[in-house]
Amino acid sequence: MHGGAVQCRGPNIGGVGIETDAISEVAETLTWNQIGLLPNRSGVLDVGEFWQPLLSLFDVTMHKHILKAKNRELILDDAARCSTAS
Repeated sequence: MHGGAVQCRGPNIGGVGIETDAISEVAETLTWNQIGLLPNRSGVLDVGEFWQPLLSLFDVTMHKHILKAKNRELILDDAARCSTAS
Protein backbone atom coordinates (compact mmCIF):
# COMPACT_ATOMS: atom_id res chain seq x y z
CA MET A 1 0.00 0.00 0.00
CA HIS A 2 1.16 3.51 -0.69
CA GLY A 3 0.77 6.89 1.04
CA GLY A 4 -2.90 7.24 0.07
CA ALA A 5 -4.06 4.34 2.22
CA VAL A 6 -3.57 3.06 5.73
CA GLN A 7 -3.07 -0.55 6.73
CA CYS A 8 -5.82 -1.61 9.15
CA ARG A 9 -5.01 -4.39 11.58
CA GLY A 10 -7.94 -6.64 12.37
CA PRO A 11 -9.15 -10.21 12.05
CA ASN A 12 -10.66 -9.88 8.56
CA ILE A 13 -9.47 -6.53 7.27
CA GLY A 14 -6.64 -6.07 4.78
CA GLY A 15 -6.60 -2.32 4.23
CA VAL A 16 -8.70 0.82 4.31
CA GLY A 17 -8.67 3.50 1.60
CA ILE A 18 -9.03 6.89 3.24
CA GLU A 19 -8.02 9.61 0.78
CA THR A 20 -9.52 10.83 -2.46
CA ASP A 21 -6.51 9.59 -4.41
CA ALA A 22 -6.72 6.09 -2.91
CA ILE A 23 -8.85 4.56 -5.69
CA SER A 24 -5.76 2.94 -7.20
CA GLU A 25 -4.81 1.52 -3.79
CA VAL A 26 -8.32 0.11 -3.31
CA ALA A 27 -8.17 -1.51 -6.78
CA GLU A 28 -4.67 -2.82 -6.05
CA THR A 29 -5.76 -4.28 -2.71
CA LEU A 30 -8.77 -5.98 -4.33
CA THR A 31 -6.52 -7.46 -7.00
CA TRP A 32 -4.14 -8.77 -4.34
CA ASN A 33 -7.13 -10.34 -2.54
CA GLN A 34 -8.36 -12.01 -5.72
CA ILE A 35 -5.00 -13.56 -6.58
CA GLY A 36 -4.36 -14.68 -3.01
CA LEU A 37 -1.59 -12.27 -1.94
CA LEU A 38 -3.76 -10.91 0.89
CA PRO A 39 -5.69 -13.35 3.06
CA ASN A 40 -8.13 -10.73 4.42
CA ARG A 41 -10.90 -8.57 3.06
CA SER A 42 -10.45 -4.83 2.60
CA GLY A 43 -12.66 -1.91 3.51
CA VAL A 44 -13.29 1.69 2.60
CA LEU A 45 -14.04 4.46 5.05
CA ASP A 46 -17.02 6.00 3.26
CA VAL A 47 -16.98 9.53 4.68
CA GLY A 48 -19.56 11.72 2.96
CA GLU A 49 -20.51 8.78 0.73
CA PHE A 50 -17.39 9.41 -1.37
CA TRP A 51 -17.08 5.73 -2.31
CA GLN A 52 -20.77 5.17 -3.18
CA PRO A 53 -20.36 5.51 -6.98
CA LEU A 54 -17.59 2.90 -6.99
CA LEU A 55 -19.47 0.59 -4.63
CA SER A 56 -22.61 0.97 -6.77
CA LEU A 57 -20.58 0.02 -9.84
CA PHE A 58 -19.40 -3.11 -8.02
CA ASP A 59 -23.00 -3.97 -7.07
CA VAL A 60 -24.36 -3.43 -10.59
CA THR A 61 -21.62 -5.52 -12.19
CA MET A 62 -22.24 -8.25 -9.64
CA HIS A 63 -25.98 -8.31 -10.38
CA LYS A 64 -25.21 -8.49 -14.12
CA HIS A 65 -22.88 -11.45 -13.44
CA ILE A 66 -19.77 -9.56 -14.56
CA LEU A 67 -18.26 -9.48 -11.06
CA LYS A 68 -18.46 -12.63 -8.96
CA ALA A 69 -20.23 -12.25 -5.61
CA LYS A 70 -17.22 -13.73 -3.80
CA ASN A 71 -15.07 -10.92 -5.22
CA ARG A 72 -17.62 -8.22 -4.30
CA GLU A 73 -17.56 -9.54 -0.74
CA LEU A 74 -13.82 -8.81 -0.55
CA ILE A 75 -14.52 -5.12 0.02
CA LEU A 76 -16.28 -4.02 3.19
CA ASP A 77 -18.21 -0.79 2.96
CA ASP A 78 -20.21 -0.79 6.19
CA ALA A 79 -18.49 0.21 9.44
CA ALA A 80 -20.75 -2.15 11.42
CA ARG A 81 -19.76 -5.12 9.26
CA CYS A 82 -16.11 -4.11 9.54
CA SER A 83 -16.13 -4.02 13.34
CA THR A 84 -18.20 -7.17 13.88
CA ALA A 85 -16.77 -9.43 11.17
CA SER A 86 -15.32 -12.63 12.52
